[in-house]
Amino acid sequence: MKRNNVIKMAAAMTLAAALMFTMTGCAKSVSAAGEKATNGETAEAADAVVPEEETKTEYIYPVYTHKTDDPYYAPACQYIMEKCGVEFEASDIMLPVVNILRVDDSNPEDIKVWGNFKVYNYAKHGTTLMMRNGGSFPGMIHMKKDGSGGFVGISMDLVESGTENGPSIEKIFGVDDKLMEAFRQSNDEKTDKEMILNTIRWYSEDTGIEIAAYEDYGWDPVFIDPNTAPELKYPDLEGKWVADGARMEIHNPKEGSVYETVIQVDQEDGSTIKSAVYGQYEFSTGALYYWDGGVTLIKGEKEEELGNDAVGYLSLKEDGTIAWHSANKDTEMLFKRA
Repeated sequence: MKRNNVIKMAAAMTLAAALMFTMTGCAKSVSAAGEKATNGETAEAADAVVPEEETKTEYIYPVYTHKTDDPYYAPACQYIMEKCGVEFEASDIMLPVVNILRVDDSNPEDIKVWGNFKVYNYAKHGTTLMMRNGGSFPGMIHMKKDGSGGFVGISMDLVESGTENGPSIEKIFGVDDKLMEAFRQSNDEKTDKEMILNTIRWYSEDTGIEIAAYEDYGWDPVFIDPNTAPELKYPDLEGKWVADGARMEIHNPKEGSVYETVIQVDQEDGSTIKSAVYGQYEFSTGALYYWDGGVTLIKGEKEEELGNDAVGYLSLKEDGTIAWHSANKDTEMLFKRA
């Protein structure tokens, strides 16, 4: 079962609070280290999300295969993607964000690689990567030589999930004060941002795929080259909109990039289909992209929840109208201000 892990939160929430990740699936292939903590110390290996039905498992764009001067970087990336990233529903691109903190290669049959390992899935819209799901898996990967001059991951000791994981952190990273401090610094927001930017730059350079920015849910886009970043001025779409047999209400983001939108479409039998979606604005295409929006069937005074499968986008036209493109419809529906 893949983890859909769709994030429905206010734009003001921090990414750390928003991404309630899980190590459960990754732990099926690796060993979780340490006893349950009691001192409230935290790491970014967070809490579980209940799996939903089997969903998308294949990625659209090439696999991340970047190599650096560090011989353990590429095998660490591969291990995290294969063993941990597999637990999340696929999107367009999977990117590992690997921060290796220390290596002990004194035993060639059990090379220890400590690090803060993360994996993120992104949907590519225009030139922006919009984050869909992912997880953080701090710990130690055990590696050995692969027979061809490289290395391969064979198992992993993971920091326990949850907020009370101090002893687990201590067991893995408490080898000495220097390693523990390196781990703490690796959780710094600035460090994390730099690691993500480097990973995206390398991926773009290696594949030739144009990527101008990445965007975490609820936050402004972060541009790869700040010198080419456009002014972050979001369009004013607040208010009610109408189309033939349909109504739409949009609320501008109070902060960040997410618009709240409710679309109601009348059906031939007299019922109404309501979609409540949260769209992220993408600057290169001038559109709001949404996924897994809530769908409700309204019959008179009765409402029936149909699920969270509303997918599509709203494109802003030069004449001030908005075209709704639903994944469930072949044609667009044009809205104008009420």
